[in-house]
Amino acid sequence: MSSNLVFYLLIDYPTPNVFFETVNDLVQRGIDTIEFGIPSLKPFLDGPTIAKSHEHVLSQGFSKARYIQVMDELKSWHPHLRRIVMAYSDAIHDYALL
Repeated sequence: MSSNLVFYLLIDYPTPNVFFETVNDLVQRGIDTIEFGIPSLKPFLDGPTIAKSHEHVLSQGFSKARYIQVMDELKSWHPHLRRIVMAYSDAIHDYALL
């Protein structure tokens, strides 16, 4: 089943367990594409609610290693899920993703 909906989730928000429960629920409901946000110190294009969610995830110790672990787990659990990664340039630089 293919869906025309694309959901956005900030990685590990509000907790890693709830994040993965949400991904699993979306996939079970037929969502085949999810955009995953990488937390940023300066989410300047987002409003205060999204900025606070970024701060929350960063306060839990988010790192490049955690990003890699999450992407590996997503690929293992949901190999057909299309993953779009959204990141601000500071996050790409801070986590050396390029």
